[in-house]
Amino acid sequence: MMAGRPKIWNSKEELQEQIDKYIESCYNAEGEQIRPFTLSGLAYGIGIDRRTLLNYKYDDEFFPTLKRYKDLCENYAEEQLFLGKNVAGVIFAMKNNYEWQDKQVSEYQGGISLFASEIEKKANKLDG
Repeated sequence: MMAGRPKIWNSKEELQEQIDKYIESCYNAEGEQIRPFTLSGLAYGIGIDRRTLLNYKYDDEFFPTLKRYKDLCENYAEEQLFLGKNVAGVIFAMKNNYEWQDKQVSEYQGGISLFASEIEKKANKLDG
């Protein structure tokens, strides 16, 4: 947090109350979820911007509460992958908000040893 700037919450309990209210607002009266859990949605719901919300992760008092909410958002997003709805958008969110990444595995067969043997042949020619 930046020094000198007053905190938005006086305690982690106050933050948790606002998180709980936001989560409740994601459901209609019948208990059906009407919007996803998101970090920007929470920030907007409590009247701050997303970056300000994320900056609270540097405050030891608020970190566990925000981490738990961020984990909830990540879990929600991951579940959407299995529902098959707007998968590209979910993947984008996972990569940008939760450090997910594509991994490519490349296998080399003899490439390094071949290169090493070529260097050895040229070195032998120089010596000889």
